[in-house]
Amino acid sequence: ALMFRADGGVVIGGGIALRIASFISLAQLRQRFAHKGRFSGWLESLPLSILLSPNAALRGAAHAYAAHFQESVASNQLDARRPQQVIRN
Repeated sequence: ALMFRADGGVVIGGGIALRIASFISLAQLRQRFAHKGRFSGWLESLPLSILLSPNAALRGAAHAYAAHFQESVASNQLDARRPQQVIRN
């Protein structure tokens, strides 16, 4: 959060999140996260979440692919109205 100035908040995910969620509460994590000297006030204001879905990365990749595919389809439809340039050997 400090290095990248994560104003939108911090989400802890992946394998580490699943491991720590069983033995640390979000309140304890928040306290340890925000206790950083002169940055404490700013860090306390940031949203902090633990992502427990084991398929979150896969879902995100699928969403990004779908968004790209829809954008690609839309741009191809626009290109179909214009004459196509053909490259021949």
